[in-house]
Amino acid sequence: IERQGLPDDRCRLQFVYSHGDRVQHVLAPISRHIVAGEGGPDLAVVEFERSPVAGFDVCQPVTVQDELTLQVGDAVGLLGYPFGTNGLVQDSPALPRLYRFGPVLQQGHIAAVAPFAEANFVERLLLDVRSSVGMSGSPVFDPFSGTVIGIHDTGQGELTAYAIPLSQEMLKAICEIHDLAEPTERRYVFSNVVRRATRT
Repeated sequence: IERQGLPDDRCRLQFVYSHGDRVQHVLAPISRHIVAGEGGPDLAVVEFERSPVAGFDVCQPVTVQDELTLQVGDAVGLLGYPFGTNGLVQDSPALPRLYRFGPVLQQGHIAAVAPFAEANFVERLLLDVRSSVGMSGSPVFDPFSGTVIGIHDTGQGELTAYAIPLSQEMLKAICEIHDLAEPTERRYVFSNVVRRATRT
């Protein structure tokens, strides 16, 4: 938002979903947003109003686990847009055209965690999964339950990705910062350290 220099009243979130036999597009105005300060994780909190448009009730929040229970070697999935909108446009000598909607599924596993595998907290996830420009911000999730465990934030080459871990505790703390933020303030300190569930 800040990079594009758009005024606040022009900022929108786009939702694309199936409704009957067609694809529905909804642009929801963003009422407030804050982002992490310098040196913080690549995260932002965006507040918007749900649309009354028919069928929008299919757009529901994702499930984020209460505590991290992940282990090195666990399978993960990512849903994102590798190479941005290039994967949505069909090249044509005459005129490029939009021919598909929706994210691309990438699959892999957790290759390592920071600071180390047996730590009782996690600062970052190292993923053995294909990554490319445009995947930043993709949810990293458990492919068996659909529970989100992190957010892809960067990659190294095409086969290694890094992710910010997520938990309900972390989201609650970030949302409290958002709720207490002054309307004119934009940057706040977010913690990206997530506690791990106690092992039995």
